[in-house]
Amino acid sequence: MIIYFVNKNSSAKGPFDIKYLHHQNIIKIGDICIRDTGNRLSFLWVVSESNKWCDCKCLSIVDYDELSIEGNAMLFSFNGVGRRFGNIPYLQELSHVFSLEPFHVFFTNAIQVLQYKIDLLDAELLLKIHSASIVKNQRTAKSGNNTNNKLSTSFIDYFGKELLTPFDMLSNDLSLKEKYMYLRSNYPTEFKQALFQFIKDNPKSNIYSNE
Repeated sequence: MIIYFVNKNSSAKGPFDIKYLHHQNIIKIGDICIRDTGNRLSFLWVVSESNKWCDCKCLSIVDYDELSIEGNAMLFSFNGVGRRFGNIPYLQELSHVFSLEPFHVFFTNAIQVLQYKIDLLDAELLLKIHSASIVKNQRTAKSGNNTNNKLSTSFIDYFGKELLTPFDMLSNDLSLKEKYMYLRSNYPTEFKQALFQFIKDNPKSNIYSNE
């Protein structure tokens, strides 16, 4: 399995645009891409031959404030018999960003393989991740900000997978209002459900507040 980090400035339209210098594909079906879309990471499992990010299985989306990974990076590569290769510091950083289980455990598991503490990724853990049906938008806590017991006032945190996936695919050149208008036009039912729940929980906030 390969775990690959896709930089927010990458021009790749899908996982199979990622290639070695000699133009051979890096990613295959069954591999995982962590895609940065600008202060937001998507945990994507490549499940088809389609070269579109939206056709990957999006299992988790998290927001972050700071990230030291700047370029595309091979995070983990091991086929069970050959040489193990990866970037332990980057995996450690991602294990903190993806702080909820089973994703935190997944990155820790990959680190243990690279350190020769174990010989294989946990098959039951992989099955648990692959079987996930709900994308959780987990906002990384800022230093000194004790808000764990408060309701979120970010409208995006109320998006389900049906909204989060297309939202992440939209150009960063669009304003937040333009992105919401696109979702409202193309996913009216899902958008309305998220809006009603947001208003119910945050009667004094508006959907353009990010905090």
